[in-house]
Formats: sequence, structure tokens, C-alpha cells
Amino acid sequence: MLDLAEQHEARERLRYQQQSLPNGLHDENIHHDDTRVRFRFQRRLGRGSFGDVSEVQELSTGAVYARKLIHFEEESTRATIEKDVRNEVTIMQKLRHQHIASVLLFVKEPDAYSILMLPVADSDLLMYLERCVSKKYPMSLLKRLYPWFGCLLDALAYAHKLNINHRDIKPSNVLIKDGQLFLADFGVAKDFTKQAMSATDDYFVKGTPVYRAPETCPDNPRGPPADIFALGCVFSEMLTVRKGRSLEDFRQWRRAPDHENGLFAFRASLPKVKEWITQLEQDALSELVVDQISAMLQEDPDDRPTAQESVNFLRTERALFCANH
Repeated sequence: MLDLAEQHEARERLRYQQQSLPNGLHDENIHHDDTRVRFRFQRRLGRGSFGDVSEVQELSTGAVYARKLIHFEEESTRATIEKDVRNEVTIMQKLRHQHIASVLLFVKEPDAYSILMLPVADSDLLMYLERCVSKKYPMSLLKRLYPWFGCLLDALAYAHKLNINHRDIKPSNVLIKDGQLFLADFGVAKDFTKQAMSATDDYFVKGTPVYRAPETCPDNPRGPPADIFALGCVFSEMLTVRKGRSLEDFRQWRRAPDHENGLFAFRASLPKVKEWITQLEQDALSELVVDQISAMLQEDPDDRPTAQESVNFLRTERALFCANH
């Protein structure tokens, strides 16, 4: 199926139509071809940027995929949503990295678009961290966290080398499958290789407010330093759990009740965030991670390291990367 899709994309002949059939079954009609691909809904996985995500099975092969379903309620919104979908697929198909989720193709439907992706995740990072807390921090779960620091940075460094920013890094956009993690949901990304930034492009600020960088505002373009800041926030949460503390305790510590940007936004209480991570129990690995997080959370974006500089900094400790690096 994937070989067929690549051939059709290369010839710019790939078009899809989808009509609902009983029991959640769907019929995909590929333009100029007799091949019929049918999917059956398996289970709901959650929500990504723009839409619901579910597990589906392709009936002829038994292969399983994650499908993001993006609905539009009015015909007038179709063009805008299709542009967003095409943008996400185009960007994601440029990214071939062992720790970045793969987008295979997208499907047009009467009132929605489907994006087919891999892997079908077991969970996301937020769910994983919460599971560590609820199960009282078992080492069987905690031991995976240290290698993930380097893997996430390496994935981001790869995307930045291609002039692609993520723009919505948060734990729920990091997928986990069989103990491996994947940076996902570049749906709000900006591909700078073909588009120049402008105030209009970025007027409606995207990204999750809790992890958003201090410099990010409607009249200020976002770049790689904003991704670095957001990932530093995620790292501080990963280290918190790795050291046997809960995300809720961390939230309450950095709580900023009178801050206009939100109660728990990292940028609203950076001194408290840095105080929190430095008072966690230390070991050789965590000392290195704390130094890196502190650099990533600098208020001035010019003071933050690049993703590749951060990768190079952590490479002094092999245990901060998975076995595939």
C-alpha cells in the first residue's frame, strides 16, 4: 500500500475519496487504479493538533496505523483545513528520523480529512509520566527516562537542520511505542525553506501556552529558540518524575496566581523552575541534565543553545541516549 502511495504521489496522481460503510468500515478509492484500501476502526487513541486520533486496521494486509481525523463543519472552511493538512503532511514527510513519527499519506473525505501515521503509540509522554507517579515511581519505568533526553534533542536538532520548527512541543506530543519515543504533531509547524516569516503569518500565536517561550507573542515571530525553551520545560518535568516527585507538586511550586499568562506557565516563574530542578536529588547524570535545562530555559532566546549544541553537550554521557545512537 505504501509503495503504491509513493508512486502516485510522485506522479501527482494520488487522490482519495472515502464513503462511510457499516460498522466503522471505510472504502478508499484510489484515482486511476483498481486498488481498494479499506480501514476498520479499532480504538480511540486521543487528540492531536486539529483532530481526533484513532487506531485503524487495513483489512487486506492487517497492517495497523494511527489515523488523525480532521473534521470541518462548513464547506467554507474546507480550503483552510486542507491547506493545514497538506502543510502537516508535506512537512512530516520531509522528516525521516528514528525518533520522529512518520506521516504516510492523507485521505479526502466528504466532511473530513484523514492523515495516516506511524507508529500506533502505546501512550504519550504525559501519560507515561503520570503512570510513573501513580505506580509510585518503579525503576522499571523510571530507567527509560534518562536516555530519552538525548533522543528528543537529537530529533529536534535534525528537524532544525532542515529549517523546520515544531512550535508545539509538549509531553502529549511525544509518542511512546515499545519503549521508544517519537516526536510527533508538527501540524502547527512552519517550514522556513519555502516561506518567509511575516507578522501576518504568526499573528495568531500557536503552541501550548504552558510551554510557550517568553518572547513569543502575536507580533514576534517564533524560531528554533522557542522550541528549545519548550523542550527545556518538558525536560524539567521528566527530571522531576525521574527523581520521584510528582508533576502536580511541580505545578504548585511554580504557581503564579496573578500572572496574566496563566497559572502554571513556565515563563511566568522561571526562577522558581530553576530552583526546583536544582534542589532535586542529584547524581552524575542529573547534574548534567540540570545544567542543560537551565541553559535551555534562559529568558533571552539569544542565550539559549541550539538543539545541536545541546546534543553535543549531553554526548559526554552515553547513558543520556538510547542504544540506537
